Amino acid sequence: MKNLIAVLALFALFIGKTYAAADLIAGKFYAEYVQSDPFDNSKKYTHLRYDGYNHHISCDTFALSAPYNRYAGFDSFTFPAQVKAKQENGEIISFINAKYSTGTNIEIVSRSRNYLIPTHSKNYKNLIKTMKADNNITFAMKWHEGWETSVIDLKGFTKAYSVLKCN
Repeated sequence: MKNLIAVLALFALFIGKTYAAADLIAGKFYAEYVQSDPFDNSKKYTHLRYDGYNHHISCDTFALSAPYNRYAGFDSFTFPAQVKAKQENGEIISFINAKYSTGTNIEIVSRSRNYLIPTHSKNYKNLIKTMKADNNITFAMKWHEGWETSVIDLKGFTKAYSVLKCN
């Protein structure tokens, strides 16, 4: 009887839930989508995830995963940060209004801490344009002490970004 009650309780937890899945679009970019109706096979992609990292890109959020550090125990904090992107030609795109977040106050929740790039600026438009044209891009991020870097292989980015249907 206990097992039956446990099974029914678990079943009740999952009724009406929305399930997320992802498709490998191109290169190392996965597009994640939500399927709230199991009989509806249409997909509305919500964001991109870069394989091997918790980097997430949507029309409204650009989040670069930060390594786990001694401050990771904080709950729902956001701090000012610096983020720079180095293009293949050596030019730097700087984001002065970047944030370092514990990840719970953004649309994309992940297990990591994130550097958030503001997406409604001229620099952001230049970043997306660069990511569509270059083969690699290097990000440097800092919020407290020392710079952290991340290199993204951009093969397939243009195709992957197009499925988001951003304006």
